[in-house]
Amino acid sequence: MKYLFAVFILLAAPAARSQSMFEAIRAEWHFYVFVSSTMPRESLIQIARDAQKSRAVIVLRGMGEGQNGMVASRDFAAGINTQCCSGNPPAWMIHPALFDRYKVKSAPAFVVAKGEGTGSDDFSLVYGDVGIPAALKFIAQTSKNSATRAQSSSIYTRSFGSKY
Repeated sequence: MKYLFAVFILLAAPAARSQSMFEAIRAEWHFYVFVSSTMPRESLIQIARDAQKSRAVIVLRGMGEGQNGMVASRDFAAGINTQCCSGNPPAWMIHPALFDRYKVKSAPAFVVAKGEGTGSDDFSLVYGDVGIPAALKFIAQTSKNSATRAQSSSIYTRSFGSKY
């Protein structure tokens, strides 16, 4: 197994968050939302709110600049989480290799992937400032892979109510 550089920004109580992060790493399916700190704050707050509902992991390419880059990234995520869902924030991660793995070129981008999702049929990618519910609907309706369509539909229904 190839080890990739990843930094998890844990913003909840360590005991409660570590179990869910461990489960997320081992999960059969992954739902990632790739964002940038340059996106409008209102968009990031809505993404964080919907990521919490859908159990998506929010992914940043890298840390803030300078010696305090990690602190700046943590503070950035904490500020978004405070405005959206301070009691139960979504998971955030800094993982540049995921941007490369899924060939993410801009943000926001949404990926539903089976396992590590390294094959072109193992994941679906959607770009655009459309929000998580719309991205899940699009993947559920258009993915070439029937399992990915079913997983996206399941996430949508579990997170946002009745089937679209």
